[in-house]
Amino acid sequence: MRYNFFLISLLLSWSMAAQDGGQSSFLFVNVEHSPRLEALGGSAIAVFDNDVSLSQNTPSLLNSEMDNELSFAFGDYFADISLVSCSYAVSLDKIGILGVYLEAINYGDFERNDAAGYNYGDFSASDQTITFGIGRKIHEKFSFGVNLSLLNSNYDTYTSLALSSNISLTYINSHSDFFSTLLIKNIAKQLNAYSYSKERLPYEIQFAVSKLLAHLPFRYHIAYNNVNRFNIKSPYKLTNQTNVETGELEIKEESIAKTFLRHIIV
Repeated sequence: MRYNFFLISLLLSWSMAAQDGGQSSFLFVNVEHSPRLEALGGSAIAVFDNDVSLSQNTPSLLNSEMDNELSFAFGDYFADISLVSCSYAVSLDKIGILGVYLEAINYGDFERNDAAGYNYGDFSASDQTITFGIGRKIHEKFSFGVNLSLLNSNYDTYTSLALSSNISLTYINSHSDFFSTLLIKNIAKQLNAYSYSKERLPYEIQFAVSKLLAHLPFRYHIAYNNVNRFNIKSPYKLTNQTNVETGELEIKEESIAKTFLRHIIV
């Protein structure tokens, strides 16, 4: 246990960058590669089974049923963007379950044109992630996990490296098939910037519960994202408009209920 607390203390000392405003870099870390995760709204952090791909973002889901499990995924994303990922888990005596994950996104080739339309060749863009995670039971009904990711980003001549970590705690009640997870995501530090100034990563806290129905082959999963920040209104949403009849500027405020529902994934 002392090693777990040492890791938490080390990682929390980094810039967590939970403040509002501005844009985050390395947003590709929130792009899910697993078809199952995408089908569940991208936030299946409280599903405790043998699917090793679920444990990449939520290391506390690592368990003995994943021992020697291998998962591979390829996705043909929109605009010819390609997603590739590989996940593997192995049980280590007296340590826990080790997970190793590789992810890559290839955005393809682009033409380098200036403002006048003259072409100066092509350039490419891509992102890669390698992650190591450890998960183990710290109690009969609690599993703890932490991972560490090296993020590499290449856009033409601009490159950047970052270290990121996720920490999670999962409550397990196998008797009633009820699970819940608290996830602290993207505790990170950018090692070198794309240009002159370093940027923050999309830090987030998530909480979710799931329950397998007793007499039907269904599981419900309810997640609340961005626990650390309530105002997650879209920056592209129209907030004001001019009344064509009166010529006055009208402010369009989003209701608290709608903002709250932006956090919920069912």
